[in-house]
Amino acid sequence: MIDNDVVSILVAWGKGEDLIKRIRSFGTNRSIGREIQQYCVSVSEKDFEILKNTDRIEDIDGIWAQKDPYLYDSMVGLINNEMLNNEILIK
Repeated sequence: MIDNDVVSILVAWGKGEDLIKRIRSFGTNRSIGREIQQYCVSVSEKDFEILKNTDRIEDIDGIWAQKDPYLYDSMVGLINNEMLNNEILIK
């Protein structure tokens, strides 16, 4: 089953970390809105709620962004709670 209810999260990978800092300092605008698209990952509504309730993401000027520095890995991608609970880390 494909979940159509997804939320985008800006991750601190590559230029994404810089973009998060810029949004914190200056807010969003049309230019940043286009830039962040390539540094976002989509998560299901259920996973979004878990990430939000466990303080792993934050709302910065209307953009959901990575807060936990260990949430995203460039080799694995988004490290979700199931992976953490089962201690599955692929390197």
